[in-house]
Amino acid sequence: MALHEAFESQDKKRVKSHFKNLLAVALADGILDKVELDNLFKISKRYYITRDELEELVDNPNQISFNPPSNKEDRNAQLYNLVQMMMVDGEVDSNEFRMCMSFGVGLGFDPVQIEETINKVIELIEKGTQREDAVEEMMKWKS
Repeated sequence: MALHEAFESQDKKRVKSHFKNLLAVALADGILDKVELDNLFKISKRYYITRDELEELVDNPNQISFNPPSNKEDRNAQLYNLVQMMMVDGEVDSNEFRMCMSFGVGLGFDPVQIEETINKVIELIEKGTQREDAVEEMMKWKS
């Protein structure tokens, strides 16, 4: 760990943890294709992750520990991003789905309902619901 990383804020650590999870979902089918990589870069802008930070994460994912968000809205946003990453290449691989379920439970979603929750997020994405609107809808769900 570099010295500057020891002094990173909790928010920055959570964001890097989220990107490690996004990368894991993208790689779950054994392929990191251009559309998945483009999606990572698109999401990175929203979270103020620089290209250098993202490349470092891709090169050294094991240096980042899991650090879930502490509030429901951020947990919902992260789950939405994970499901979107799973779907972005047009194929929902079973390994990607299982990984989303695992991360969803790690984010604090009910293990009994996580499959149903992910399927509901898939429906929102397929309907073209924008991220902010989807997260708002997810806030109403029991999770």
